[in-house]
Amino acid sequence: MERVDDVWLESFKEYLQTCTTRRHKRMVKLSANSVLSYFSKVKACLREAYNKKMIRENPALRVKPLKAGDPHRQFLTFEELQLLAKTPCEIDLLKRAFLFSALTGLRWSDVKALTWENIKYSEQDGWFIQFTQKKTKGAENQQRSACFAVWPY
Repeated sequence: MERVDDVWLESFKEYLQTCTTRRHKRMVKLSANSVLSYFSKVKACLREAYNKKMIRENPALRVKPLKAGDPHRQFLTFEELQLLAKTPCEIDLLKRAFLFSALTGLRWSDVKALTWENIKYSEQDGWFIQFTQKKTKGAENQQRSACFAVWPY
């Protein structure tokens, strides 16, 4: 631990920004948010080591922090979703789950975990989905979800 200093941290940060990883059978650079996440974990370890007096100083305090990237998210158009709804699929339940996910913006893991108890109705708000996100553990309400208005089935 004593050999970890600000120079080492800067070189580790540079390594993260330039290294590649295998994704979908091809090599790609880490996303800016992955770099930030990995580097933050190292900084958290150093902070903990300093707080527990395992190291005399925290070298991460002298290293310029990384900035979070703005992830580019691509969305299907309404016309593309309509075309997908009309396209035959051998596994109908998979097709319905995908369309439901696309129309509500829910992750696959959240769609998979939904039960009928998550579907709610109120006079004031109409139909909505109420659930806890699997990934973030955050409570969610999908008010007047588009899936109920344009669901093709």
